[in-house]
Amino acid sequence: MASLNLDLYLHVITPIHVGGADDKHLVEGLDYLIRDGLVYIFDHTLLRKRVDNIEQYCNALEKGKFGMTSLLDQRHIPVDEISLKPKPVYGNPSEIKSCIKNGMTGGPYLPGSSIKGALRSIIFKKVFTASNETIAEAKNKKDKKGYRQKPEDFYLGSFKDGLMRFLQVSDVYFEKVETVISNAKIFNLFKDYKDQEWIGGWKHSNGTNDQFNDHSFTFAYECIPPASVGKFRLSFDDELFQKAIHNKEVKLPRGVKNLFGNDFGHTLKSILKNHTDEFLQRETQFFAKEKHALPETEAILLSFSDLKKQNAPEAPVFRMASGSGFHSITGDWQYEDHTNTGINPRGKVNYKSRRLIFSPSESDTLQFTPMGFAQLLSSNHYETKIKPGLLLAQQQAEAAALAQELERKKIEEEERMAAEAARQPKMRTLQEVKKEEILDGKVIGQTGLQVIVQPFVTGYENTQLLIRYPAGFPTGTIVTSKASINKNDIQLKYPIKAK
Repeated sequence: MASLNLDLYLHVITPIHVGGADDKHLVEGLDYLIRDGLVYIFDHTLLRKRVDNIEQYCNALEKGKFGMTSLLDQRHIPVDEISLKPKPVYGNPSEIKSCIKNGMTGGPYLPGSSIKGALRSIIFKKVFTASNETIAEAKNKKDKKGYRQKPEDFYLGSFKDGLMRFLQVSDVYFEKVETVISNAKIFNLFKDYKDQEWIGGWKHSNGTNDQFNDHSFTFAYECIPPASVGKFRLSFDDELFQKAIHNKEVKLPRGVKNLFGNDFGHTLKSILKNHTDEFLQRETQFFAKEKHALPETEAILLSFSDLKKQNAPEAPVFRMASGSGFHSITGDWQYEDHTNTGINPRGKVNYKSRRLIFSPSESDTLQFTPMGFAQLLSSNHYETKIKPGLLLAQQQAEAAALAQELERKKIEEEERMAAEAARQPKMRTLQEVKKEEILDGKVIGQTGLQVIVQPFVTGYENTQLLIRYPAGFPTGTIVTSKASINKNDIQLKYPIKAK
């Protein structure tokens, strides 16, 4: 039998972040500013062109957010003119972690190594479970030389003689997909010293408590957004695998031989589906525990429920990349549940933190989303089950965006007309001028340092009033000025300004 090549689709369910080699962090003030719920990431080439004073530019960077804000305000530089396309963000993250991008197109992608690493952890859990050995036995495995061996290397084999050498995963590229900025906060457990119980809370810079704060100790990630779909190839060298089994050219662990002796594609989907079902059940139990409950618990549990509904035999869901947490990274094999994770060497409960993305929902409440979940789809399943829904959602989003743009233009036009109406001169009576101490007029000329103004006051239409204003106004300018009345004579006073 030749190599098995599976042409698959990866459907992003919750935001996925994979950092680059340098894992660059964008710092507010140095790399971006947040205004009115939008992130403006600087294009420093454009910024330097607008700020010709290098010393002033460097001083602003040194002062961070407030220095850059002051610089832009002093120079009257709109932030959108020196930034990339703004992206919405909720809360106020202290930094943004940028994601890896395609050097040719600048678009996001998922390295095949990230997917392969996630699959390895899940397959390891399956092989270990099938071995019927204890966790203690797994942690005390040794190689032929008597050195302690990592459990995953023992059960799957090392790179030289292991299962993963037969598996190849291509990178996943997403066409016409723009990244989103997802703000996240850490859910932690902390000791309630009154009752000596471990209870749920949110991590802040000065500790953990049960109060959620979207502006305290949050970190944003540039992510591939939900509903993104990319095509990739997963190849399994079945021919070499079978030879390794029969000819003993490669020493494969017994559990691996038995597990992947037949239909690799079907077996892999089954492993992923069952693993994620169990994982989601354990996470649900963890957050649903009475001592862990918070006002946000219901929204958190809802996200796990939605994930479980999407986890299907022909379209299994699995987790990868940043924010996937301890249990996902290790393959979730060390503990029977997530509410009892033992005692660490320092004698403290070994509970693990969770990173959750938060954002407003349609009902104006916060929704909480675990990071890194994706769905593995066959071409047929994607074309018949997923693609129609995505196209419909895209059409609805485009229609909503069009309606929003039309509404924006309508409001803009109404504001323009209102501003235009406000610029029109108002005709007042002398009594109104006396009461309001203001009048509108039209500049009809200038004599020396004084402007000649024709007032819009009933009975005074042909009167010419003078007010000192050396800078002058173009003839015909409508102006507004302070005014006083003395025995029916009008006296203009500062300030005078164009209306």
